[in-house]
Amino acid sequence: THPHVFRHTYRTLATAAGASEIAIRLLMGHSLQGDVSFDYLTADLDWLRRAQGSISDYILTAAGMDGSFVFDERAFR
Repeated sequence: THPHVFRHTYRTLATAAGASEIAIRLLMGHSLQGDVSFDYLTADLDWLRRAQGSISDYILTAAGMDGSFVFDERAFR
């Protein structure tokens, strides 16, 4: 399995969670070029945080966990 499969999984779950196409593309670091309407988009980090929060909640629910789940900080050391 190629590591890129995780990006495919994230995209699938984000779409299932109802995140907007623009939010998904921004969260995945994809280009917004090709549509001039994206030229008028300004960065709104609160909006992106809410979108990511909804995606995270969807994933946790699908995994049988509730929204109170938090990684132990030692997991990132």
